[in-house]
Order: sequence, then C-alpha cells, then structure tokens
Amino acid sequence: MKDSYNNYYTIKKDHIAKRQTHLEELAEALTEEQNITKSNMLRQLREREHQRSVSRKIRYLQGKLAKGGTTVVTIESPEGGCKDITDKSEIEEAIMNSNEAKFRQSHHRPFFHDPLKRDFGFNGLTPQASRVLAGVYECNETIPEAKQQLLEALAMPSSIRNSGIQSMDISLASYRSFWRKAKEATSSYPGAISFSTMKAGAPSDLISAIECNMTRIPLRTGYPLKRWKKCMDVMILKKSGITSLNSLRTVCLFATDCNYAFKHIGREMMRHAERNAALAPEQYGSRKRRRATDLATNKALTYDIIRQIEVAGSGML
Repeated sequence: MKDSYNNYYTIKKDHIAKRQTHLEELAEALTEEQNITKSNMLRQLREREHQRSVSRKIRYLQGKLAKGGTTVVTIESPEGGCKDITDKSEIEEAIMNSNEAKFRQSHHRPFFHDPLKRDFGFNGLTPQASRVLAGVYECNETIPEAKQQLLEALAMPSSIRNSGIQSMDISLASYRSFWRKAKEATSSYPGAISFSTMKAGAPSDLISAIECNMTRIPLRTGYPLKRWKKCMDVMILKKSGITSLNSLRTVCLFATDCNYAFKHIGREMMRHAERNAALAPEQYGSRKRRRATDLATNKALTYDIIRQIEVAGSGML
C-alpha cells in the first residue's frame, strides 16, 4: 500500500505533462479513424479538456457534484411555515399538484382562446400557422398588439425559405460517433433500451446499422414509434441542499433513441441556420467558437454598465 501511494504521488507531480502526452497519442489514433489532421484533432481534445475542467470547478462551487433522486421535498404547511415530506406517495402528489399549477400558468393567455386557438390549435400544424411562417397571416378578429408583433416576428427568414426543404437524414458515421461518446449514466425513460445498450452496440457495424435505420424511420416518415410517445417527468434540484418544491426543476425523460433523435434534429437545425446566416449574433448555444460562459459574462457586464450609467434596461436569457 505504501509503495502504491509513493508511485501515485511521484506520477502526480508530472500529471500535466503526462496528460498532454496522452492527448497527443489519442489524437494520433483518432486521426487515422476519423480522417482529419492531427493538429485539428489535438485542438479539439484540448478544448474539450478545458471545458470539462471549467465545468467541474463551477459544479463544485455551486454544490452540484452530488447525484441521486429527490428523496425529500419542502412544502408550505397549512399551519404556516415549511414542512419536509419524505413519504413517496406524498412527494408524488405534491409534485403533481405543483407541476399542474406551473404548466397551466399561461392557460389564460390569448393563444389558449379563440381566435388564436382556432387558427393555430395546440400543435401549430394548421394552414394559418403556415401563413405565419410565410409572413402573410392576418387575423379576422382583433388581437392584442403585442401578439400581432410576435406573429410578424415568427416569419421564416428568406434565406431559409430559399434553401428548400431541410433533410433530417442520419449518417451512420455520425450515429456511431455520438453513441461512442455518450455517457452510460444518462437517464432516459425506463425500458429495455438504455444509454448503455446503445453505447455497447456502437462499435458493431451490424448492430449500429440496424439501430440507425430504426431511428431514421420516424424522421423520414413522420410516424413515431409507440414508445417514443411516452415520457416521464423527473424532479431534480436546481441548487444543492434547496429542496423547496418551487425550487425544483422538472425534466422530461424520453426513450433513449428518441432522445438521440431530438438532439439530431436540434443539431441539424442549428447547422442549417448557421449556413444560411439566420441566427442572431447573441445566439451562443450550440455554435462553434461561442461558449455559454462568454454569454453569461457579457450579460453580467451589460447589467453592470446599465447600473453604473443609471439608465433603464431589460434583458432576456
């Protein structure tokens, strides 16, 4: 045991140099596999290392390193004050009531009532929705000015319209690459297929081809698999140690391959918008050479300047 500790501390002194040597060897191996230059691959690996290091430090400072399900919820008791509940059935009932109230906050707004409800429904698949995208929608009845401006802003940019129909096809190479890098601990809707299942099948040419084709079918035909129609709401802590019901975050878990399909659609839409210059300059999410940390810094600096020069201002993020 003593020798093991001595070896550990001896190696730890040069851990930075050894890590860089490992990245160079890894870049050389991946260069042959992915057919890109070694310098480009090494740059990507180093950037990924830096982002992971920064994210790990942020999670540590915010107390977000602990994992696990919600085992206690704090609610307001009828007598006043707060009360912690730990019984499973009581937690579920409290969460369902809270989520129902949360998700119904906008039910009194114009889009939940005629004429906008009649024109758009709840899925936005009506002829009037197509007219909004074309920028020619006109309501037969009077609607609030703010809603009229919103509908005008939702018109499809001409560059996107002129580019034609966007393909959502999945390449086998990108499919296998995604699942090789996927984390097995990622949660999904309970079922026989998990992230571990998909990750285990990625190295196999036959298995990955079958799974990729099965994921392509809904994207090409528009008909989802039955298990894709099921989801489960899960409550997680926004901040470590704060169990107040109003402070919990609700996330929706879908089937594993459905989760991938959603990510694929999002990536392809972002690439399509990037190619056609349809993204706002302040859009930092999922874009190359832009990071969420930079956006947060810019926001903080903007608010600091607003306070210093004492002018009115507002922002949305």
